[in-house]
Amino acid sequence: MIFKRILAFAAGIAIVLMTGPANAQSYPSHPVTLIVPPGAGGGTDVLFRALAKATEPFLGQPVLVVNRPGAGGAIGTAEIARAKPDGYTIGAVLQQIYLPMMRPELTYRVKDFTYIMMVNTDPLVFTVKGDSKWKTMSDLIAAAKEAPGKITIGNCGSGCNSHIAAALMAKNAGIQLTYVPFDGHAPGRTALLGGHLDVMMLTPGEAIDYIKSGQLRGLAVTADKRFEGLDVPTLKEAAGFDVVGVSWRAIGGPAGMPADVVAKLADAFKKGMETADFQDFAKKGGFPLVYMNTATMTAFIAKESAAWEQTLKDIGLYKAQ
Repeated sequence: MIFKRILAFAAGIAIVLMTGPANAQSYPSHPVTLIVPPGAGGGTDVLFRALAKATEPFLGQPVLVVNRPGAGGAIGTAEIARAKPDGYTIGAVLQQIYLPMMRPELTYRVKDFTYIMMVNTDPLVFTVKGDSKWKTMSDLIAAAKEAPGKITIGNCGSGCNSHIAAALMAKNAGIQLTYVPFDGHAPGRTALLGGHLDVMMLTPGEAIDYIKSGQLRGLAVTADKRFEGLDVPTLKEAAGFDVVGVSWRAIGGPAGMPADVVAKLADAFKKGMETADFQDFAKKGGFPLVYMNTATMTAFIAKESAAWEQTLKDIGLYKAQ
């Protein structure tokens, strides 16, 4: 009897051992949801929808893009952080992971994410309407000095990267601006085109077609060199001081995701990123692709977190954690 019980126990252990790897190998067995914190139509939304489509053949399941705008990206970002860490809910992880440095009441922190891979980094462009009286960045700064706080400048949400870049510029220039937050760059661009806003911060991909058509004018780019395909001076060229602000976009998920699931997602999205169609889309759309694997991306986040903390302290927006 004892011997039979031992055999039964051993058989049970064998079943468990065989079942575990089989389940891991079956991932994904149903569609994967990819949360995009900004609203539809902006650069992040457009980029990740194209990448999701390119990735599906390699993942073997549909990748369903779902927008969760609001609170400067905090709503969608929080949803990614609290998702079940099984690989079926991931998201576009952006600089909104640093919002708790300004808003400690938010429920997530940098440590609450798995950083799967970097997709894209690009600078920001100070844009005005094509018929604006401000032809250069110097014109804008001079006008702001004459009328402190009168000029409105839009961003992708209070505390987001475009807000911080504009605030750093204003500090360096010694001017006061009125900051107008939107749920992503797309609605801010619409407001600018409609004449309801003086200046809008956009990524090159969000601005390039409008600048080429003459609907918008780029005054300066927050980079150490000019952006290819966009005839806009750097902020140093335009105003005489440096503000290098890079917007980055990555694939991430909640903390605690299994390593094999992360590896499968990283492999599939990397292959999607390398397809000719997606590469062509990114080039035409003005999205510089910058790949980082999981380990490199995680190290980048640690370094970037320290830099953001110091920057926010410099402009008086940091709140004790």
